[in-house]
Amino acid sequence: MKIKLMTYNVLHGFRKTKSPYQLEEERLKAAQKMIREVNPDVLGITEACYSVPNQFNILMDYRNLFNFKYSISCPSGPEWGGVLLSQHPIIDAQPISTQNGYGIRSKIMKEGKIIHVDLVHPKHDITEINKMSLLELFLKNKPETYIILGDLNAYSDTDDYDRKKLIETFRTFNPENAESAVDILLERRLIPYIKSQNLLDVFGDSKELTIPTPKYSNGSSTGARIDYIFHTPDIKVLSSEVIKREGAEIASDHYPITAILELK
Repeated sequence: MKIKLMTYNVLHGFRKTKSPYQLEEERLKAAQKMIREVNPDVLGITEACYSVPNQFNILMDYRNLFNFKYSISCPSGPEWGGVLLSQHPIIDAQPISTQNGYGIRSKIMKEGKIIHVDLVHPKHDITEINKMSLLELFLKNKPETYIILGDLNAYSDTDDYDRKKLIETFRTFNPENAESAVDILLERRLIPYIKSQNLLDVFGDSKELTIPTPKYSNGSSTGARIDYIFHTPDIKVLSSEVIKREGAEIASDHYPITAILELK
């Protein structure tokens, strides 16, 4: 049985980051077109802001916006959170929100088989140890056949980075804490921890970056890979891709990633 998955950080729910948080329709429409073309079975959205009723009186109905049949939301405070969308029944789901981030544990039924798919999004400004604490909630009792995806806000231990160039980039949006923020990321403890749990990266040895897109690069040539799909060894990867087609360049600061997996 094959299943196509996508994970996508949509940058503050396609809205401006300052009140009154106006919808940026060009970004949303670009994402809608791209997702229609990719046509995933399951889509995990991080930074899916305003997905439940909130004090801002803004409601983003991601299930209908992206034409999926099933959805489960995990709010994180009054504004932030994630959404898992599926074209197949979500027969069980558990939203998890902590001080270190959020995620959704789910069971999805396709062709009479249950597929365990979790979405997770650690906060960007916490230590690698705290990110590991969030991931442990999902991985400590994971099933034998398992998939976890999301924006992990973590650098892979197999990817090469230039600390000096990263600091220069971080200073464009985080001038006061650029060095400490970079050094935390360069500890690179989270991804090795995930792999130690008998999980494989769908991209193998690929080093293709997932952030930033040109619209949000601030003129920097330095990027990073922080979006991932991991799976247990009994699952076969048929294809994987960082989506860099038309629309992805403007819809968010992240490129979405996708994989087609084969389950026994």
